[in-house]
Amino acid sequence: MKALLHRGIDYLQGKFPPNRIAVLLTPLVFVPVAGAASAWLATHFPGITFSSDVITGFAAAGALSALTGAYKWLDGWQADEASLNERFNAERIIEAEAKASPPK
Repeated sequence: MKALLHRGIDYLQGKFPPNRIAVLLTPLVFVPVAGAASAWLATHFPGITFSSDVITGFAAAGALSALTGAYKWLDGWQADEASLNERFNAERIIEAEAKASPPK
């Protein structure tokens, strides 16, 4: 059962890597949930009453924070992918140079 689960996860990661999942779920799930949670917190915070305009501002700030977090995560993901690609290319160049020059 555990091997089957790992094969399923490997298959999904091949089809839907984490960066694609983040891009897909951020506008559909994370932004609305963050906006609703921050608006709910502003409405139900004990001892303070906010106007509807302020609550809307809290919802917008929560949604913006989710977008900002997703942007930073994707930016880091892309930087990591570029770094891995550069290392891979550097290794291939070193291997090609080693094959081209015979040992002395």
